[in-house]
Amino acid sequence: MSSAIAFLWSVAFLMGAYASGLPLGWWAVAAAFGIWFGLAIAVPLVLPRFLPRWAFLVAAVVAAIARAYGIVRIPQPAANDISRIEPGPVVVQGTLVNTPTMNRSGRGRFLLQAETIRPEKSDEPAQAVSGRVYTTVSLLKTTGLRPGQKLEVSGLLYRPRPAQNPGAFDFRAFLARQGVFAGMGARDVKPLSPPPGWGTWWVRDRIVRAHTTGLGVPAGPLLSSMLLGSLAIDLEADIKDQFVRVGLAAVLAASGFQVTLALGIALKFCENARPAQKLAIGLLTLGGLFVLTGGSPSVARATVMGMGGLLGLVSGRKTQPLFWLVLAAILLTVLQPMWIWDLGFQFSFLATLGLMVSAQPIAKYLQGLPPAIAEPLAISLAASLWTLPLQLFAFGRISPYGAIANVLVLPLVSLATLGGAIAGALGVVLVPLGALASWVLLAPMTLLLAIVDGFDRLPGVAATTGRIELWQLVAAYGAIVLAWSLSAVGKRWPAIGLFLLVILFLPGLYARQNTFQMVFLENRNTPSAVIQNQGQTVAINAGNASNVGFTLLPLLQSQGINRIDWAIATDPQPEISEGWRWFADPKALRIGKFVDLEATGASQTYRETLQQLRDRGTAVTALAVGQSLELGPQIRIERVHRLALRLQVGDRTWLHLITSEDKAQDELAASQANLQADILWWNGRPLREQLWARIQPQIALASSNTLPESTQAQLEKRQIPAFWTGRDGALQWQPDGSIQPLREATDRQGALL
Repeated sequence: MSSAIAFLWSVAFLMGAYASGLPLGWWAVAAAFGIWFGLAIAVPLVLPRFLPRWAFLVAAVVAAIARAYGIVRIPQPAANDISRIEPGPVVVQGTLVNTPTMNRSGRGRFLLQAETIRPEKSDEPAQAVSGRVYTTVSLLKTTGLRPGQKLEVSGLLYRPRPAQNPGAFDFRAFLARQGVFAGMGARDVKPLSPPPGWGTWWVRDRIVRAHTTGLGVPAGPLLSSMLLGSLAIDLEADIKDQFVRVGLAAVLAASGFQVTLALGIALKFCENARPAQKLAIGLLTLGGLFVLTGGSPSVARATVMGMGGLLGLVSGRKTQPLFWLVLAAILLTVLQPMWIWDLGFQFSFLATLGLMVSAQPIAKYLQGLPPAIAEPLAISLAASLWTLPLQLFAFGRISPYGAIANVLVLPLVSLATLGGAIAGALGVVLVPLGALASWVLLAPMTLLLAIVDGFDRLPGVAATTGRIELWQLVAAYGAIVLAWSLSAVGKRWPAIGLFLLVILFLPGLYARQNTFQMVFLENRNTPSAVIQNQGQTVAINAGNASNVGFTLLPLLQSQGINRIDWAIATDPQPEISEGWRWFADPKALRIGKFVDLEATGASQTYRETLQQLRDRGTAVTALAVGQSLELGPQIRIERVHRLALRLQVGDRTWLHLITSEDKAQDELAASQANLQADILWWNGRPLREQLWARIQPQIALASSNTLPESTQAQLEKRQIPAFWTGRDGALQWQPDGSIQPLREATDRQGALL
């Protein structure tokens, strides 16, 4: 059997396992077989000398089996899983699974293996349960907690929600891939047993203490993250975001580089040992690093490949890195099918594959450059080429300076990681000794942070292009694989590169220039909307800071929007307009024009935000009662009343009630303002009969968690179709007048990855 056929079957297995995440159920098995059966018919006709037909038929069977296996292994809650308990205040006893870390909201988080549960304010006896709970609590209450410790946690049990907005993170799918189906917002944590005296956490803590004592913050935690991975270390979110924007996220992810370094150091110390001893020391090193880094999928992939290299070194035989890469992917997928949807695993696999098959060909095109520049640049470009389609599919943005930044920081990262490993080992023995060794790395770590900060200040550091569709992802990787596997095509890299640019970027650019829609975001009770009109973007209300980070920005990023042409603030209250402060940051998206409705009660913070926007070049415009503005060829807004905003979008008229408190309704009903509209957009509160008669809407849309029964009765009485974001998630309006929920699998990380 040729290696090409074996590789074909391996690809079929991995594709089948990956596609088991598609929402097709068992029909996916038939689809997998059908696709490969079609290739078995078509490929030999087009390329008769490529591979025999029977190889593709076997690949069809392999893909179908892999997809069926992936479906069977998808985690499901047990009959007594804690997620089947009715949400509410409870007290849960269980065992701490992992070391607590800090989330972006500054709260502690950990996984708790539940054992018993009882209502918080009840004399009912506790009942036995199973399953793990994602728990968040005040960071202070996690101090001193260690894995394996028995805890009693009281708080609010809930079921994680799926993504409610386009581009938003699918928290429920993320937890489900880990076999977690319940969450808990804890108020109190009581240890029921003392912490274990020793464990991997003890080693990790001493390494972090040595680095942080010697280098301070943020250089110390950054060095620990470079050595152990950001999943195992509490690194500041701002530092993480900087590295991601610049295109250096791989620096913070423990993977092949750290595994190779650790294995090299271990073998250096035992170079005179017998082969069996080298093998034992190497395996212990790989296993120890895997455990210390938290056992992430990318480290597991690198560990398996490290074992292959170790076996080759000990036996004196030459190993095939590509064979071990594919073997690692298949082995880990068999053991943990969910890992194939892990972004870290996918990026690690594709980047490594790119280094193996494309770095050398790319280096040939760079022969005119000095070797010290050409080799690292070829490595960076090869990894970027193979990961670019996945990056666009998952995140919808690119880092234009990533290749150059990687070349510049490579010597610093190599030196810091090597020095950090030595300092960490010394710190395990004696923390002050490790701190002293860490202090030696102050200069390279400071320079590394300065380089990253410098790139982060450049314009367009993280260009938003919009998420690509699945067919674009398949077409892009099809072209890359074709160029690699067929030598005749491989000589035409410029043509392949042009095809990639067209297939990855042109469809999105065309769509943005021809899209006309309104998207109403699910922001709890905050009315927020984004209007896209043939390349122009209008944003109405940003919400609070959390709304911007988790709702508005993901939508803009998924749509490839790099600028807000018009921003409208209907109310200066923090829950409605606090988020605009984010856009005053020089690194944030720019706002062309800002419309302020001059509502009463504006805080000093809100006024400062407006001034900061002016300083960035945003034109701040006041819209008084009776005034109107043209926001584009098909968009017009009018301030018909101090409590109401009228929007003309296409041929439809919208009325947005800024507030619907009782006094506000009385004032609106008594006014002479033109309130009639095709569609009413408000907070869902019951309205006076006079207002319904004045507005006469054909459709009602509420930005609200719930729609009171009294409001639903009013709507049913008038036969007005109603939508509300708490039930439907984000809502999309299109020029044909249709309104539909956008709660389908909008989160690529959760649904497919």
